Amino acid sequence: MGDHTFVIGILPMKSTSMTALTNLSIGKRLYLLMGALTLLIVAMAGVGHWGVKGSEHYLATVYNDRVVPMGQLTEIRDALDANRTILLGADSYTPESARTAGETIARNASLATTRWNEYMATYLTPEEKVLADRFAAERAAWLA
Repeated sequence: MGDHTFVIGILPMKSTSMTALTNLSIGKRLYLLMGALTLLIVAMAGVGHWGVKGSEHYLATVYNDRVVPMGQLTEIRDALDANRTILLGADSYTPESARTAGETIARNASLATTRWNEYMATYLTPEEKVLADRFAAERAAWLA
């Protein structure tokens, strides 16, 4: 069972690897198997870690190009909605509450302008650019 002869070229060669493994006890063979499997698991973990590190860049791009602008647009919408709500009740304001409402409207408009400028500085797809230009024109007409 232990001697295998292979012919390479003209000279016969005996297989020593099979003989070496059969001479080991079952405990040593299991120990070698566990070592090989451990190395395989470590290699697989390394490949997985490398893959995760590579995806960090893409997730950062998605976050910066999509999530941050979505937050900016939400703040703009909230500021404009607050101003609309204030203006809906304008007929019942006293002079003092009208002054306070005017200050709040100015703060909200300033916040919306700041967030809009930040949004326009981000990467915009062609479709977003068209919508942004249309909104800017409508907002300019409303503020005028």
